[in-house]
Amino acid sequence: MAPSASTTALTVALVAVQVAPWAALAVSQEPATIDNRIYMNQFTSLSLLRFANKFNALGLLPILLALSVNQATAQTSVTPPKTDTEMTADVKEIMRSIDEVKRLPVTGLSFIKAGDKSFLITDNGHFVVAGNFKLVDMWRGKQITSVADTQGIEKVDLRKIGINPDQLSTLTVGTGKREVTIFTDPQCDHCHDLISQIEPLAKDYTFKLVVVPVLGSKSAELTKQLLCNKDKEQSVQALLAKDYSKLPPW
Repeated sequence: MAPSASTTALTVALVAVQVAPWAALAVSQEPATIDNRIYMNQFTSLSLLRFANKFNALGLLPILLALSVNQATAQTSVTPPKTDTEMTADVKEIMRSIDEVKRLPVTGLSFIKAGDKSFLITDNGHFVVAGNFKLVDMWRGKQITSVADTQGIEKVDLRKIGINPDQLSTLTVGTGKREVTIFTDPQCDHCHDLISQIEPLAKDYTFKLVVVPVLGSKSAELTKQLLCNKDKEQSVQALLAKDYSKLPPW
């Protein structure tokens, strides 16, 4: 029996979450003075696959259903598909006149705009997605049709996907009204490069540091020490300095 449209949409949703950029930095308004490019490219933290059931609450299922219907319509088209040679020639022609390029975070893909045409290309240039495709940012419920649409693509408002940062095990730096949530591993050099920039901004921002052990058993032990320590200020300073030698055993 053929799958229903809703089943197809749910499948698309699950796949989309699996291949989507993982949440490494979640902000309401990201400080312009913080350079997080290396951090975003190198550090991945929490998989959002388990939040697929939030899509309906976000109003994204209609988008997924539309995508599945469009795909079904395309498959019944009488227009014969182009050959590999024709597609390769088309892509080469497009790439002669590239206007803008935006690398999509953590996916290994770049979004390229060339005139009125768009396509995706892998970092190693091995694969290109061309033709009539749709790229949808599932976290923001927005279709990406231009490089301008990718502005802020590295950001996600955790509350919009049903996560309250206050309910996470966090260490807090700052008292400002603007909130920034950073996921960090105690041993991650790129994370440390990022969080070492936050103290001068503590009056304007509240930084919630979510410590997650993604780099192995040593990180797990350090995470326990940081979060189980009754002296939270000591834990904050240890994390900022990346010096855990004075932390009490958990």
